[in-house]
Amino acid sequence: MKKIYNYLLPVLLSLCVVSCDNDDEEVVRMNQQDPVVTVTEISPVNGYVDTNFTIMGTNFGVVADDVEVYLGSTKLELIACEDQQLTVRVPDGASAGNISVVVYGQRVDTQLQYDVLGVPGVTAISPVYGFAGDVIAFAGHDLGVSSAYYKVLFAGKTETALLTDEPTNEGFSVKVPDGAQSGAITLTIMEKPVNVPTQFTVLQHATLDKLSATQGFAGSEVTIGGAHLNPELLADAELSGVKVLFKQGKNEPVEAELVGEPTNEAVTIKVPATLVAGTYQIAVSTSFETIEKTLDYTVLPMPEVTVMLVQ
Repeated sequence: MKKIYNYLLPVLLSLCVVSCDNDDEEVVRMNQQDPVVTVTEISPVNGYVDTNFTIMGTNFGVVADDVEVYLGSTKLELIACEDQQLTVRVPDGASAGNISVVVYGQRVDTQLQYDVLGVPGVTAISPVYGFAGDVIAFAGHDLGVSSAYYKVLFAGKTETALLTDEPTNEGFSVKVPDGAQSGAITLTIMEKPVNVPTQFTVLQHATLDKLSATQGFAGSEVTIGGAHLNPELLADAELSGVKVLFKQGKNEPVEAELVGEPTNEAVTIKVPATLVAGTYQIAVSTSFETIEKTLDYTVLPMPEVTVMLVQ
């Protein structure tokens, strides 16, 4: 709960306790910390323009002037403010989106989604990452108007992305334009803003550069250098990961064991111990694509002891 001293006693921020021991002084400063705001639930999860809904959580305080609530980018009207409950009204022009709460300057962005009925709304996009030229799908409701009324802007672009076909009431698809950047997608339909609940990550095609060594024995370690091999911006996503294969002619490819965690610029592997001497092509696939370029690696024959000299 936001205590009344937050407003009446700001001087506490600068208070200190001083104790003297001979000529030495010890100063202990008292620091004030705002309570952590949490948002746990909304009810109901959908409704029409000019209706109310409730947001539950903790540490909202009781001073309405210090609380703001957003549905996507739209600020909602705050009807009532209690420490564990906020009541808000959906204004004209709002569309489906995620709830954000700002209390005394502390912003909490949530994945809790409120759907505004009776107006165009986007509830999901799939996938949430891709390359330029890929097609992504938008799902929602009340979307079935002519594509001529659509404007879809990716971050870094000023011209609208192309829809791949005419929208239906439940969705539409667009092609990721060249030069698009990772970030929010801005959507307007019939010149009215429509929230897009998820940001989009634009991937860069991976490339291979060189090997730390072009030959070695089976079982040895080698590092593959390149770019965009394991993008850090997607480190928390559930992905298949980097895979390295040794290929030779028509033989069945042999997968190499990864050593440590791949980075965006390097992947360290252990040359499979089962490989016989010869030249192999190292092929790398990321979570998103198989890289066309391969790198040559020569597996050396294992040393053999043929004669033992005894003195």
